[in-house]
Amino acid sequence: YAIKGLPSGNYKVEFSSYQSNVLAQWYKNAASFEGGTAVALTSGQDVAGVDATLVKAATISGKVTAPAGVDLTAISVAIHASDGSTLKYAQVDPDGNYRAVGLATGRYKVEFTTDNTGVLDQWYGGASSVESAAEVAATAGQDLTGINVQLIKGASITGKITAPLGVDLSRVQVEVSSASNARFGSRSVSVGPEGAYKVQGLPEGSYRIGFIPGDSGAL
Repeated sequence: YAIKGLPSGNYKVEFSSYQSNVLAQWYKNAASFEGGTAVALTSGQDVAGVDATLVKAATISGKVTAPAGVDLTAISVAIHASDGSTLKYAQVDPDGNYRAVGLATGRYKVEFTTDNTGVLDQWYGGASSVESAAEVAATAGQDLTGINVQLIKGASITGKITAPLGVDLSRVQVEVSSASNARFGSRSVSVGPEGAYKVQGLPEGSYRIGFIPGDSGAL
């Protein structure tokens, strides 16, 4: 690699892994900006030998199963640190397989987000929240397999919106908020051109429903 056109100064160099399944690293062999070694440059100088030997990261993989009719590719997998902060994402293929890469040694919690597919969001271990989710331990270089999940069908709310002639119903959004579960937050869907809507994958509870007209021409 070569980075050109730099003014005089001190620089820190990061080798970023993205989806290549090696650990990101700062020169020399540091895991953070603070630990990285600065490279000093003067005007017109060519500095060579700013090298790195990258280390294979850990991967977490598994299989998602769900009731018939669920689009598995609409489900996403999030890998969280033990404190709940999100570190990596992975998509699910049509057969239900997923693989998250680029993980350092550590303990993780795995979340399966279902995006109105009709099944409930879930954390690995059958939990409904990060606090109760099971942790998995991974070591750099390890391919951790078998982190599987069986997703469960949730409840749904359906209805039909009517409006005066000239209102574009496809611009309307329906937002469902839990009245009994603060962790759920809210979920919104678009309304079909004929006014029908369906919000699915809802956990048991009571809900408030809001109709948001947007720029449909309605109030």
